[in-house]
Amino acid sequence: MKFPEKYPIIMIAVGVLGISFSSIFVRYSAAPSLVTAAFRLLWTVLVMTPMVFLKKDVREELKNIGRRERILSAVSGLMLAAILFTEIPGWLAAIGGVVILVGVVLYTMPEMKKTEA
Repeated sequence: MKFPEKYPIIMIAVGVLGISFSSIFVRYSAAPSLVTAAFRLLWTVLVMTPMVFLKKDVREELKNIGRRERILSAVSGLMLAAILFTEIPGWLAAIGGVVILVGVVLYTMPEMKKTEA
């Protein structure tokens, strides 16, 4: 039995700690919001990739992916990139100097005004 399967509570604790500290690092970062968002996604990929490739059945499944699934995966990645470059910088800029609740309100205000009209 692999370590994550044997001790799932440790993996959950690592995830909770990572999520908890990420907002602190973002708040005190001097980098632009787009760079911050890109690095957060990069770290997520770097942490999750070994977990995916350590399982033999997952490796076998990835080898047997068809052409259609590869194209759909690529399109999904491009859509995620579009969201990264359009939505996330605005979100991070909104919460850069305020608490999360106020950031959510500030970021969603223009959309709320559109739906009311």
